[in-house]
Amino acid sequence: MTHSLTPSDIKQFQSYLMDSNIKLNTAKKYVRDVNKLAHFLSDQTQILSQSSLDAFLKSLPDAGYEARSINSIIASIKSYCKYAGRTDLHCKSLNIRKKCSQDIQARLTEEEYEALLHTALEQENYRLVLLIQIFALTDIRMNELQYLTVEALEEGVVTVPRAGEPFEVLLPQDLIGDLYEYIDYQEISDGIIFCTKKGTALDRSYIWRQMKELAVEAQVDPDKVYPQNLKRQLVRSHFTIDYSNS
Repeated sequence: MTHSLTPSDIKQFQSYLMDSNIKLNTAKKYVRDVNKLAHFLSDQTQILSQSSLDAFLKSLPDAGYEARSINSIIASIKSYCKYAGRTDLHCKSLNIRKKCSQDIQARLTEEEYEALLHTALEQENYRLVLLIQIFALTDIRMNELQYLTVEALEEGVVTVPRAGEPFEVLLPQDLIGDLYEYIDYQEISDGIIFCTKKGTALDRSYIWRQMKELAVEAQVDPDKVYPQNLKRQLVRSHFTIDYSNS
């Protein structure tokens, strides 16, 4: 059995939760998480099925969610599936019990981080140089790059929707200066900074692929190169682009 996940379905789920013996904050979180799934299905023009649910869960790490957050979302979805009688749908919680030594080994070293940026600079891939630093130096997630606009630079703040409400991400002054130089170099006057020729936001699968290919060129383990791992670095060197030789 498959069906769409409509606003009416979510509203009924919300009413069910309110009538149940569930704390208000928990009920609100369940609804927010199921809404995330609904938005994903809408963006992908898919119905709620096992394959689309798997695709949604697979997209969460790319969007910057860590294992604990993903497990929390899974708990919300399980609650909805139980309510809706969707016994055909299954999602297994992630195993987040890792040894400290394994966690440390999984992190990018300062040398690996610098190798990525040096390699991108050598390739004159200025977009990747900035994207890596954006993920490392700010709280912006990959799926939120569409909100990083020329207009946002003027405010020094990127406003993104999180949990159904606006959330402000501050931009470091050094990074703002770099982005202004970049938009001048690329002759971008307004709108989304990192976009396609048609002006639409870059697909995150494209960014993901570019970062993995860069890792191979930089001789860095590609499995260690993803936005959340960039944010975990203790030391983040700032790299300025010299466009004069381009």
